[in-house]
Amino acid sequence: QIGSVVKFALHTTNIPAGHEKINSLVFSDVLPSGYEVDIEATKQASADYDISYDASTRRMVFTANAALLTQINSDLTKTAKVPAPIVTGKVTKESTTYVNDFDLTINNVYSVKSNVVKVHTPTPKVPNHPNKPELQRPKTGDLGNLPIMILLLLASGGVLAGTLVVKRKKQA
Repeated sequence: QIGSVVKFALHTTNIPAGHEKINSLVFSDVLPSGYEVDIEATKQASADYDISYDASTRRMVFTANAALLTQINSDLTKTAKVPAPIVTGKVTKESTTYVNDFDLTINNVYSVKSNVVKVHTPTPKVPNHPNKPELQRPKTGDLGNLPIMILLLLASGGVLAGTLVVKRKKQA
């Protein structure tokens, strides 16, 4: 629904045990058109990252802060959990499928692209008012009475039929 808050969690797998020291961990996400990012809510939801956003390209970048890198590198012999940055914003278009994915770069060397995530906004429903039938009538501009219209239709049909009968009698 338009105006609904949608959160894109940029999940990735954990860094396996025996990994090299991680000096840089960067998520880059080009946000879909029609998605209105809430920078402050995104920063609150992604405290382990320094965040930058370029509105002209719609690119949001999450860079692991020093505390997160220290945590990841605290024991290279163990698996390191990578918390997912969370992009928070609102959808602004009806009947739209928002497609989002991101790139993850480690140590400016290793890069991987995420799976695609889709969010769809429905087509708005026309309200049904069973207790107010006047709201269901099509607006034709004709406020006439239906029985009179039917009577006129039948009368004109009778005149047409009579004309055809008279015309055939004259031809015979």
